[in-house]
Amino acid sequence: MSSLFNISQDFKSLYILANDAENEDMEALAELFSEVETSLSDKLDNSNYIIKQLKADAETLKTEANRLTNKARALENRAEYLKELMLRAVVSSGTEKIKTELFSFYIKRSESLNIATEDNIGREFFKIVKTPMKDELKKFIKSGGIIDGVSIVENKTLVSR
Repeated sequence: MSSLFNISQDFKSLYILANDAENEDMEALAELFSEVETSLSDKLDNSNYIIKQLKADAETLKTEANRLTNKARALENRAEYLKELMLRAVVSSGTEKIKTELFSFYIKRSESLNIATEDNIGREFFKIVKTPMKDELKKFIKSGGIIDGVSIVENKTLVSR
């Protein structure tokens, strides 16, 4: 772990368990957390250091995932471009089928719909997406309105500064 935070061995074990993304056993994490014998304030401080490190680790992984996603997208785009170059070569050859020692190539025809503008398209050709307006619903419920299956739930979250 980074030397950014100076925490005890018990909390290093907690960090190692929490940082194991393949281990989905949250009970083991809760058990280890409860077994650490220290004052509540020390437990909260050290656990908060772990949270900060886990979030930093997650951010690093997200950055790397974005980099790899961009690289994969670039490779896919190059493959598609190369395929387009191959299509042009086959079309310019004047034939629709070519057989080599390794592969067979042919031109497949298909149709797609090109929509230049949606202004003239009738409503029957659109999908309507139904989404609850949560802010308005919350205001309605808070003002005394009642709707079956809709309620306000109070959540608790710990804030650290």
